[in-house]
Amino acid sequence: MSSKLTSTLKNMVFSLGLISLVAGVLLSLTYVTTKPAIESGRQAKRIASLKAVLPAFDNDPIAQSYLNKEDPTTIFYPARLNGVDVGMAVQATSSQGFSGDVILITGFTPEGKITKISVLSQKETPGLGTKMTLPEFMNQFEGKSVEKPLAVKKDGGEIDAITAATIS
Repeated sequence: MSSKLTSTLKNMVFSLGLISLVAGVLLSLTYVTTKPAIESGRQAKRIASLKAVLPAFDNDPIAQSYLNKEDPTTIFYPARLNGVDVGMAVQATSSQGFSGDVILITGFTPEGKITKISVLSQKETPGLGTKMTLPEFMNQFEGKSVEKPLAVKKDGGEIDAITAATIS
């Protein structure tokens, strides 16, 4: 008889279990080692977005941020300069994107007008839904007031929609 292991159910289960264990450990190690770098990148993007949508500020909007009590996916970032409120940034998440969440940060003046919009995260269709990140689309929101609801042109509003895009 050969010293070769016979192909039995027990051997197959053991082999697959061992391979799964090794793969799981390697995946866990990869996650643990890359998590700080990923989080650092997200934080840097958030800071850059806040600087892009808000006027000059000297406080730390991230440290002073707070959640919307009615919708914990919405985060408010107050901006102050010399102790005076100069604006507010609002991070909002929509789950109605084509391939996942769309996360935006919108800057507002103390009077409630939109300063700028920055896309933090989106997984829209390349060449179509991703057009929401283009300046010609995002700039049309500047100066709009929160007192007047936004509507797309086909519904009588002023916003040019992206044809065939879902939430964008």
